[in-house]
Amino acid sequence: MSAQLEAINITCRDHAASGARWAEILGLEAYGDVSAANDFILYRIPNTEIFFAFQPPDNGEIGEGFVPRIHLDAMASGNTRDEELQNLLARGMTLVADARTPDGAGWFTVEDADGTQMCVGRSEEERSASAGESS
Repeated sequence: MSAQLEAINITCRDHAASGARWAEILGLEAYGDVSAANDFILYRIPNTEIFFAFQPPDNGEIGEGFVPRIHLDAMASGNTRDEELQNLLARGMTLVADARTPDGAGWFTVEDADGTQMCVGRSEEERSASAGESS
């Protein structure tokens, strides 16, 4: 039982400019709309299924107290999202946000003792099963 990394997510002041800069430095491939109008900009890491994701702060506020942050986005692998939560809690992580919804969508966020956060969504199997139900 583990979580599979999907993205390294960077919250920053100017997500479009920061994303473009890092894409050039690291040779990242643009994925979808990378304009400043998009609140969530993705660049694929070559030869992987992992993304660098750039976004503004959730509330859009960038005051003097703003601190850029990096967190990981993952999906459950080899178990369900809810089983992965129990696995992570047993390993000493703390639940800090729960965005799971009654219809099975959503994610949760955990952090370690140093404050490093990881958001975990549904496994590939859960996503496929959900897509099959809606068709």
